[in-house]
Amino acid sequence: MKADFYSMITHDLRNPAGKVLVALEMLLAGKSGADDFHLGVSAARGTIAIRTEPVNGFRPSTSVLFESAANAYAARLACVILTGMGNDGVSGLRRVKDRDGYVIAQDEAPSLIYGVPREAVNAGLVDVSLPLNLMVEYMNTLANKL
Repeated sequence: MKADFYSMITHDLRNPAGKVLVALEMLLAGKSGADDFHLGVSAARGTIAIRTEPVNGFRPSTSVLFESAANAYAARLACVILTGMGNDGVSGLRRVKDRDGYVIAQDEAPSLIYGVPREAVNAGLVDVSLPLNLMVEYMNTLANKL
């Protein structure tokens, strides 16, 4: 993805006070820099690279990202599952829910591939499913509650 796309998304994910709700480089597990690292989150150190074996065949794995974010932020965490194939991320979402975090999934209608969101919904891990055009407003509202 191009830098201007990241800028656009980051700009759109600001709450009314101007606070950035997410740092994209933290949330894009596939952008950890190398295929032999997972991307994780540490409350004390921010984004971290984790060198471990693949998780369910994935490295980087979204599940590792979600699990580390849940450990760092617990109930103050909101995760978003977008279109994608397979089930990477679902086991990490279990940790998010165990720590009272919140999960938003892209709904099926606009999804190019509904695999990952479907797996999360079927596992009972999704709090709300939304089309992309409603996510930013919803996340801004949610951020004021977390």
